[in-house]
Amino acid sequence: MRNLIPIALVSMLLACGGGDPAPADAPEPAAAAADASDAGTRAATIAKEVRAAPGDVDAILKKHGLNTEEFEALLYEVAASSELSAKYLAALDS
Repeated sequence: MRNLIPIALVSMLLACGGGDPAPADAPEPAAAAADASDAGTRAATIAKEVRAAPGDVDAILKKHGLNTEEFEALLYEVAASSELSAKYLAALDS
């Protein structure tokens, strides 16, 4: 059951196509923006690995320095941003 959560979140993200764009008047700090710019690609890389080996979710997450809760948070971050969602989908298709 625990392994199904990341798979379900990845599926949900793909089905929804991302979230609402952030308000234009809410700038991100530069450091957070730099880290966030890679979030979509990072999430897609992990999602591809999970899709290829769903029984190895814990090992895949550990390899990427994440636990289940942190991966879920990453997916929610990507889903909340149309820019990150676009990067996620582009990386998932490559």
